[in-house]
Amino acid sequence: MLFIALCLFIVSISFVVWQDVKSAEIGFQKYTNSVHQNLSQNFAINETILDGFAAFLADVGMQDPNRARFYTRTMLKRYPHLYMFQAAQRIENNEVIEFENRMSIQLRQPIKVKKFIFRRGLLPVDVLVQSNYYPVVFVEPVFSDGLDILGLDISSIEFVEKAMHQALATGLTSISEVLELSDGSESFVMIKPSMLPGKTVPDQYALIIVKTNVLIQEHIPTEAGYELSIQYADNLPLINMFTENMNSLESNLFPKFESNKYITIGQDKISIKISKQLGFKQIS
Repeated sequence: MLFIALCLFIVSISFVVWQDVKSAEIGFQKYTNSVHQNLSQNFAINETILDGFAAFLADVGMQDPNRARFYTRTMLKRYPHLYMFQAAQRIENNEVIEFENRMSIQLRQPIKVKKFIFRRGLLPVDVLVQSNYYPVVFVEPVFSDGLDILGLDISSIEFVEKAMHQALATGLTSISEVLELSDGSESFVMIKPSMLPGKTVPDQYALIIVKTNVLIQEHIPTEAGYELSIQYADNLPLINMFTENMNSLESNLFPKFESNKYITIGQDKISIKISKQLGFKQIS
């Protein structure tokens, strides 16, 4: 009799645990679907905005920067995950001096083509080193130090140069690795060549800088046991988040859910990997 009661007790407990596990699994699936849907929408918006900016550069260029500012300011107000718009122009090494003079007159202050050197900051370029340079000719918003960015050769920044080459090879949007903003937060660059009619090499590049923490702020995991990784192609992860780990007993007793989803950007994919280790909190 005692044995039968014990068996019934074990069966009852097992059923309760099974129900809790299934309930947790459904909740995990809803969370991962929500993250994937949210990111899919945001990246689709980003690509559309970048396509529009690249088309504007191909059609009008920077002859009328006020028209560009109307578009970029509208997008920045509407989408809080966007941090900055930039446009870069390709110039040959024998055009550097003429470019600097023209930009200095246009902006009424000295503008030099600069390169970025890690731990040394911005330095003037040596015009004999490269055949082409890609200085920034448009920035929005313009911060108090924003004009320092004008003239910066974006190909001197290694992770941006890699994204440039990929975008040039495909003609589509590419994404850089993570960079740190002045406030310490993380972001990444989405870049697309702006091809003028009849040209085979882009004379301009459209760039938007996206704030990673704002991009998924509604879905940042807080419960213990979560791991969230968002990675573009073979780059380092754009986002890599961990919540508090479960103890070894919980890890051995209870299952770990895993989800792998993808978003296509250009000719590559963004992978979204999420896992959740169950613990006593999820089991009655």
